[in-house]
Parts: sequence; C-alpha cells; structure tokens
Amino acid sequence: MYGKKAIYFNYKSFGGFIAFILVPALLVLSGGSMAYMFLAWQPIFIGISAAILLSSPGFPRLLAINANADLKENKYKKALKKTGRAVKLPFAPLNVKTFHAYVLLLNGKIPEAKDALTKVKDKEMSYSEKSKWEAINAQLLWVESDNPDEGLKYLEDKDRKGADEAIAYTKGKLLNASDATAAARKYNESSYEMHNANRDILSNLVISYCRTGQTRDAKILFRTLYNDLGCTSDSLYFMANIKETENKYKDAVEFIKAALEIETSATDIANRSQLEKYLEELNRGIYEI
Repeated sequence: MYGKKAIYFNYKSFGGFIAFILVPALLVLSGGSMAYMFLAWQPIFIGISAAILLSSPGFPRLLAINANADLKENKYKKALKKTGRAVKLPFAPLNVKTFHAYVLLLNGKIPEAKDALTKVKDKEMSYSEKSKWEAINAQLLWVESDNPDEGLKYLEDKDRKGADEAIAYTKGKLLNASDATAAARKYNESSYEMHNANRDILSNLVISYCRTGQTRDAKILFRTLYNDLGCTSDSLYFMANIKETENKYKDAVEFIKAALEIETSATDIANRSQLEKYLEELNRGIYEI
C-alpha cells in the first residue's frame, strides 16, 4: 500500500552533520593553524551534530523508508523494529506514526495497531494522509473481526471520486478476501492505473485475474512480480492454483514451497496453515499421477 512517495526523507537534515565532518578535514589538508582547535573540539561537534540528527524529522523518515523496503522483501518483523524506533524519536512526523500502525497490523499486533491509529486519529492530516489512515483502519477492522465486510462497510462513504490509491487498493484487497471477484477486479485495475509499479497492487490484480479466468493476464503480471518486484505469498498461492488446473503439479508445489519461505502477514488471504495444507494436497496429487 505504501509506495516510494508515501514516506519521504528530508536530506537537508543531514547538512549540519556532514559539515562538522568536512570542515576539520579541510583545515587539516590546508595546514591552517585552526586545524588543531577544530580537531580538539571535534568529538563535541560530532556529539552535537548527532543529537541534532536524532532529533530531526529526517531520521524517523529514514527509518520508515528502510522499513518500507523491508516490507517489499516480506521482512515484516524487521520493518516493525525500525518503525518502532522511529516513532519513539522526537518530532516523528504524522505519516511515520500512521505507517507504524500499518506495520503493527501486518505483524498481527492488532491492539497495538488500533492504539497507534487512535493516537493520530484527530490530528490534522492532508488528503493523502487521511486516505491512508482510513485504508489502514478498514484493514484493521477486517483482521480484527475476521470478516472483510466490516472493512468494506467502513469504506462505503470513503470511496469518493478521486480517492487516494490507498482506498482503491484496500477496497480491492477486501473484495478479494470476500470472493467478490468482479468488483475486486474493478478496484484492483483502478489502483493499478494509479500506480502500476506497486508490488502489493500488482499482487491484488494477479489474484483477481486468477479468479476471473484471465490466466494469460495473471501470468504476465506475475512475471513482473517474480522477476522484478518480488512475489507475495498470496500471489504464489493463487498462481499455484492456476498451475494445478493445468495439471502442472510440480510447478504448483514449487510455488507453495516458495510461499512458505516468505514471512507471512496478518492481511494475507492464505495464511501459513492453509499453505501447508495445500502443499500436502498437491504432493498427494503428484503421487496419484
């Protein structure tokens, strides 16, 4: 749900830190009489600059960017450690706090995610920030109740014209989870048009195409995930379904094995126990053939 532009980083916050390193070095190279003074005070300068760095909004954003990269590699626990540190720092931006709630949700920490969302609920947000907050809350309602309809009901009046991609993505995901195949495809195609390089959006659309019988389209998008963006466990699961229908049981087994090697999230349609059960069924199918 979060793309490259969702959490930005202000590199100017590191300007002071770099300056404190470069100035003494330049003085040493120039052989100036002030070099000794700066070198003597350098530990203090570094300490001050490090304090400025840690207390600036740029550092929490940097941690959030790194956490977002971890999510793209299915490293949910690693991402949670980084966002957990980010929100504890002074001046952590609102979008970083909302993102932390999302990472908590992915890790199955429902009460903590709910609490994190509640803390920022009444804060002043931009349109995009508000859309992401609503999208995360809808997913939280789904996971908490184990019923995607709860999230869909919440989004009924949020699905306005020109809605942020987060709303379209989440609605498509919830419709996928509720087996509303035609409606899910509509929203997943809409979010794909908004952002066709987002791994989670592509995964949603792969699932939709698998379910609506658009096997060729599903395979084309899946190749992009497999070769470029990284597969989700759900995309592997549904493509394994396709391989099974084509009687390619060995390929299906390889996909499920790959899915089981991935760290799963609380918002996956197929959980780990389902993947394990399906693998047993596929292995029996190979034996029977």
